Amino acid sequence: MPKRKGLPFGSQFSPPQVNLPGVLEIIKNNEGSQQNIESAIRSKFFSTHAAVSQAKLANNTWLSLKDYKIINDKSNFTDIGKKLYDLRNNPEKLYEIFARHILVTLDGLAVIEVIQDMAQSVEQITLESLRKRINERGLYFPAGGTHFSSLRGWLSLAEVFDKDSTSYKIHKNVVERIIGIKQDFIDKIGTFSQEQKAYIKALAALGASDWIPSNDVRSHAEKLYGVSFSEKSLPIKVLFPLRDVGLMLVWLFI
Repeated sequence: MPKRKGLPFGSQFSPPQVNLPGVLEIIKNNEGSQQNIESAIRSKFFSTHAAVSQAKLANNTWLSLKDYKIINDKSNFTDIGKKLYDLRNNPEKLYEIFARHILVTLDGLAVIEVIQDMAQSVEQITLESLRKRINERGLYFPAGGTHFSSLRGWLSLAEVFDKDSTSYKIHKNVVERIIGIKQDFIDKIGTFSQEQKAYIKALAALGASDWIPSNDVRSHAEKLYGVSFSEKSLPIKVLFPLRDVGLMLVWLFI
């Protein structure tokens, strides 16, 4: 059964619980060994907890690291994990790149859209009402889960949210700067098809600064988001609509 698409699992993986540079060092020193990574995490972050719960807490952190795509199933760094490790001594850039990863690759931008829509309609935002709206968008957010708290905690370190742990205030200018898209374009994303959303997010995730073949972006979108594109209809259904709203330029080679 395929994994249900949803917010990343975040138990025992939030700024109050672990230090990201410290976790990255642990992974680097123990790559390829889940057991060693969990043992080091348990010793560094959870040694003061009840002995019977320490192993479970460390395992939750490992699962979260995998769900945040910092490591893979074999406990090795992913590409974004390597990039974060290289930035471990530059906190400002570290949390900005991590926030970009969360917003673009892990559907954090969809969460931002939900909160903005709720605020605009003057709907009271609570964890319960937010979970309902997020689930309505097709993103799984289970009752009692720490998924949003973890996500908000990391985004707050990049100043996307206020650092007050109970705040739902979003700094739109920070979101624009981090993902390189203006708010009016962000608003338009909500009207895009699933394929269009996946394509533009994959393009942003690639961080291309020059022309890039559409097939490369399409392949990356399929890998990241599990969508399928028709090669023949890609220009009509995806490329041209994104071009027409100013999100990308399209150059066709005949």
